Amino acid sequence: MFSRVENADYSFRPPYYAVNAIIKAVVTASGINVWDATIIGPDDDDAVLDQWSLDAAGYACDATAGPVWDPKSDATKRLEFWSWWLTEAIPTVWQREEEETPLVPEE
Repeated sequence: MFSRVENADYSFRPPYYAVNAIIKAVVTASGINVWDATIIGPDDDDAVLDQWSLDAAGYACDATAGPVWDPKSDATKRLEFWSWWLTEAIPTVWQREEEETPLVPEE
């Protein structure tokens, strides 16, 4: 058994992180707050957080660029994701909420 763990392939798998982003979005939408017991210091970043404490956006970023702990993670793609998230995605959601416009048009 241990030889299988030692030889496990932990390479970057975008679908795994994409599915986790979906799961976290559903959990958040159901009202469960995964951050309640998480203590985050002012100098902490993704590298020091427990990987299971990520939210949907964190997993979406990992699906895009690879997890921060993976040596193959792409820092440029991570920056591009978070820049998009903060400058386009979040403002769009807030604007649509204020306008009472659905994010997905009704057919």
